[in-house]
Amino acid sequence: MQEVVIPKIKIDTALVADTKILTEEIGQVILHCSFTPISKLSSIRISRNTYIYDETSDHKSKLIHVEAIPIAPEKRIVKNRKTAYFTLVFTGLPKSCTHFKFVEIEPHGENMDPFLTPTIFRNSTDVYDITLK
Repeated sequence: MQEVVIPKIKIDTALVADTKILTEEIGQVILHCSFTPISKLSSIRISRNTYIYDETSDHKSKLIHVEAIPIAPEKRIVKNRKTAYFTLVFTGLPKSCTHFKFVEIEPHGENMDPFLTPTIFRNSTDVYDITLK
């Protein structure tokens, strides 16, 4: 019987770490949002360039679905300082993530006021009710 020799393979540690993060990434993150404008007549929209960022790594989750809010440049009018409610769905965060930041990036050349929110601490359901400013 012939002996089989298996060569030793060295794998880049950064590649192993990236692969681990990708395999841990499951599910989706859902943000149920409320926004009350400060003026009597205002409009809302969300930029396609909206992400949630794991504050302990370089991971960012992409916006994949919206409910009850248009994507820029379309707008929805909000009258008489009434609160607008909408839902944003993002790709999953790594299991190691304990807190994250919601970031809306203004597309170059558009005059938009991006939504702001403080750090969001992770829960076991990945469903959050947040108030945007």
